[in-house]
Amino acid sequence: MWPTSTVPAGYLECAGQAVSRTTYAALFAIIGTSFGSGDGSTTFNIPDMRGEFARGWDHGRGIDTGRVLGSWQDEAFKSHSHTASTASSGSHNHSTKIGGDNNSVRGATSTNAITMSEAAADTAPIGTGQIVDAGNHIHTVTVDSTGGLETRPRNVAWMFIIKF
Repeated sequence: MWPTSTVPAGYLECAGQAVSRTTYAALFAIIGTSFGSGDGSTTFNIPDMRGEFARGWDHGRGIDTGRVLGSWQDEAFKSHSHTASTASSGSHNHSTKIGGDNNSVRGATSTNAITMSEAAADTAPIGTGQIVDAGNHIHTVTVDSTGGLETRPRNVAWMFIIKF
């Protein structure tokens, strides 16, 4: 990792470019075609670390098993769940005031949304009613997604270079 945008002498930026197998013979002898075979005969590719996170090779530790040294790994997000619930407020009624002679509420029945006594429905200037018992119930909750275009930890940008 290099902290400036200028590549020092004796190094190449790890930008995935194909380079000469002859000119960079010592580097080719070490990494070969692990990061790409170039044109297949006279060039090879060096690693492309632009915009990538470097991860230490597991090398038998057992945390990132099955990885080949120098292999690329796509992003992943650990499987998890979200739960949500609402508290039940039990069976209950809500009281309301209903206008008198001009209201359109019928007499008390079990199917009316608003109930009133027969006498108060059309004869009193203001009748008192209530919303029919909705019973013990819960409400639906939606859990919306959040986040950006990628999963990433906090980080600092460095240029990756390789010695030739």
